[in-house]
Amino acid sequence: MKLLTPDPRLLFFLFFLSAISIVLFIVALIKLIKKEKLAPSTKLFWVVIILFVWLLGPILYLTMGDSKSS
Repeated sequence: MKLLTPDPRLLFFLFFLSAISIVLFIVALIKLIKKEKLAPSTKLFWVVIILFVWLLGPILYLTMGDSKSS
């Protein structure tokens, strides 16, 4: 019986994608928490988007939600 081993390039890609998503997630949440001029309902909206829309949520916040510097 032959065991299936994953391609090392695929493993590297998945590791790289996971590391990038974790960094984006942390950066987006820190920037959101530090922003004082946002209403609590807007912050809650962005937290939900960042938490539940994997990889795209933090990118959306960092490009659209953080456009006005505090």
